[in-house]
Amino acid sequence: APRGGPWGAGLGGGGAIPAGKTALEELHAAWLQIQQWVVAKDQKLEIQIKHALILSAHERRHGRPGAAMAELLRLAKTKEGAPNKKLIAEIRSVCTQMGWLHLDGHYADMVFKLFPSAYPLV
Repeated sequence: APRGGPWGAGLGGGGAIPAGKTALEELHAAWLQIQQWVVAKDQKLEIQIKHALILSAHERRHGRPGAAMAELLRLAKTKEGAPNKKLIAEIRSVCTQMGWLHLDGHYADMVFKLFPSAYPLV
């Protein structure tokens, strides 16, 4: 397999996208490869979150932010493990894309409560 695994240098290999392919086409090809061997719900929470972030990028690039949001919210509502800042950031990004500023504001407040700054405001 070329550098970067079976998906080529474009996914995790640090290389450029192959000539003649767009970033969207490369993402879609990588997504199809991942779907052949990943069953996200059977994995640990950390792997589920990584999978959800990839799913979100895929769905959003194909114009389906609602499908991305459904998976992100499913994971956000689980009671397993500590809250994940990257997951919340992705939810906020999808909310902004869909124009749901009220929900974006809710998750912005949640970030401040769950991840307080290291230094108190004086």
